[in-house]
Amino acid sequence: MSCSNITLLEIQEESLPHHRKGFVDLYKEAFGEAPYFETYDEEDIIRDVWNPHLIDGCIVLATDDMEVIGLGCALSVHKASEIHTFLCSLPSLPFPIETTVYISELAVNKKYRRHGIGTRLVSAMLDWARRNGFTHYVMRTASEGSNSIGLFRRLGACDIPQGIQHLQNVNSASISRVYLYG
Repeated sequence: MSCSNITLLEIQEESLPHHRKGFVDLYKEAFGEAPYFETYDEEDIIRDVWNPHLIDGCIVLATDDMEVIGLGCALSVHKASEIHTFLCSLPSLPFPIETTVYISELAVNKKYRRHGIGTRLVSAMLDWARRNGFTHYVMRTASEGSNSIGLFRRLGACDIPQGIQHLQNVNSASISRVYLYG
């Protein structure tokens, strides 16, 4: 496997059907494994992830030829009501919530991990965020077994004080989330 042909695409409008299909397939694969073990159907992913980010945020795909091998999504914290509510419940935040973007999704196909693709996806989302007036980012991931927490910490992200969230009524094996910011 060569990572030299990897292309990043910032999806700004409804794209080719294979991009959306690749996004859905990778999403199901990545979040169906540890630590989440979540199950989704195509309609849920399109309705709850693809469409909101396509309309109000950012979708970045990493492709190898025609295959989607990585994905990243971001949007304003204000557009992510559950995240906004949790952050506003904390006693204080080390960043201004008004200009903070929420990096909501990050996934890389297992065969392509540890080759810098996740870093490239995060960089592309942060470029989009800066172009759109955001000064900070926040992300949430499983507090144990996360594939992305090390990446964000290597990029300089810090834990949000008291930023551990225990989820209820979720279809996930991982119910404890940690928040980081940068």
